[in-house]
Amino acid sequence: VPSARLASPLADVIARQHGPLLEIPMGAGIQSARLNARAMYRSIFHWRPLVNGYDGYFPAVFPRHVALAARLPDAGALQALEEATGVETILVNLADLPPDRQQDWIDLASRGDRADLRLLAADETALAFAVAPRRLAAGHYSGAIQ
Repeated sequence: VPSARLASPLADVIARQHGPLLEIPMGAGIQSARLNARAMYRSIFHWRPLVNGYDGYFPAVFPRHVALAARLPDAGALQALEEATGVETILVNLADLPPDRQQDWIDLASRGDRADLRLLAADETALAFAVAPRRLAAGHYSGAIQ
């Protein structure tokens, strides 16, 4: 089995972030087990909370998270996923996506026009995005001193 470790600079960037991480795609069926096991293994190198889960017994809400993740980078799906999980970083494993879905993410990374997703790092195999909480992406900040 090939090494599941992330190459730098992605590994370094992921390790420096905080909050829950989502690795996509999450897959379906047997592919889901492989993809999510890889995400779980890689978590030992960054110690981030993981939306993909930590064991073979997924919580009841897991299918909803998978369905939302499959719709990404759709803004509505991202908002719902952020509200449900607190996800702060998304790692997009390009080689595991079909070509049209790869292109959606590559285009998003090159445009840089989304307030809710900001490219952190990229290499030939993956893209890492920071997720802005809905209140910040909308231009609101409730912690302001008045």
